[in-house]
Amino acid sequence: MALPLLAQLFRGISFGVFETGRQEWGRRTVTHVYPFCDTPYAKELGRKARVFLRSSVFSSATITNPTIEALETKG
Repeated sequence: MALPLLAQLFRGISFGVFETGRQEWGRRTVTHVYPFCDTPYAKELGRKARVFLRSSVFSSATITNPTIEALETKG
């Protein structure tokens, strides 16, 4: 079964994005374990960076120098 593509536009470049993806968020923690202590200690370090991962599809006709420059531009 083919996944549906959603039409997207980024910096004037059109492409397709699969509807599925992965997102990550939450809190950062570190767990301390000490010798001769039965209970580990968890320390909270603040919010994690929010990450949104998507798979995109570009046709060979759209992979041109302006497309590459748009994708590599900071910001």
